[in-house]
Amino acid sequence: MKTHTPVSHLIPVPDDESTATVHDFRALVYTVPEVAQLLAVSRNTAYQMVRTGQIPARRLGTRWVVPRRAFHTWLDATPIPDDSATLATASNWS
Repeated sequence: MKTHTPVSHLIPVPDDESTATVHDFRALVYTVPEVAQLLAVSRNTAYQMVRTGQIPARRLGTRWVVPRRAFHTWLDATPIPDDSATLATASNWS
C-alpha cells in the first residue's frame, strides 16, 4: 500500500511558465480559512471580505476559493496605514 506524504497548503505561487494539472489545483488557490490565517483575521471576517469583494475570490460550486496570484497582487497593492500618528501618541506616554 502506497503512503502519501502530507503536503503543506501554503505552496509558493507558481511562475508564469507553470502548467497546471488536476494535481496542482491546491497550488493555485487558497481556501478562505487559509486566507484568514495569512491575514491574521477571523474566518468570519475573511468570509465577509470575500463576499463583499474586498478579497479577490471565485465561487467554485458551493465553496469560495482565492486565486493565489490574485491574492498576492491584491495584498501587494493594499496601502499600508501611516503609523506616525500612533507613534506620536505612544511617545507621549513616557
